[in-house]
Amino acid sequence: MMSDEIEQRCSDRDRDEVACQLREALSAGRLDHNECSDRLDAVFAARTIGELTSVLKDLPTNLENGSSAVGTKLALSLFGHQSIVPVYARTIVISCFGRSKVDLTVLPQLARRRIIAVSLFGSTSILLGPEQRARLDGVAIFGRKHTSKHARTQGSSATVEISCLSVMGSVVVSGRRR
Repeated sequence: MMSDEIEQRCSDRDRDEVACQLREALSAGRLDHNECSDRLDAVFAARTIGELTSVLKDLPTNLENGSSAVGTKLALSLFGHQSIVPVYARTIVISCFGRSKVDLTVLPQLARRRIIAVSLFGSTSILLGPEQRARLDGVAIFGRKHTSKHARTQGSSATVEISCLSVMGSVVVSGRRR
């Protein structure tokens, strides 16, 4: 991060995102209640981006795609638009008359993820890396939920848990061929 960016004023949305990451770190056992409370106080008192990033400096992040290893991400794809979704520990993808792609190939093999995919007259495709495995459950009403034959459903790596609701749409999990 450049020094100019560190000195920029932070927004309420920036503070909320960092607070969400801290709460997720608390639930994952990376922080205890007192430390989380102290850091949340610092977040809501922060004025610059630099002050916010210092609160998260010792927590793991996924630098390959710029998204945090902790936290929740909500992604929308509406009315014909396509979105490439960054992946957080918990990702909610809603495709309504649109398409969403979730690329998990950039994540470390041991990264554990939970994805909630909702496709209403739209489509969501999830691409796994060669060593990743997935478990897809949910319901399809006049729609499709499918795991391709190249997606691993068993193995020793951490499982990506995918819950879906497909109403006249599709949720497809596919993998790279080995």
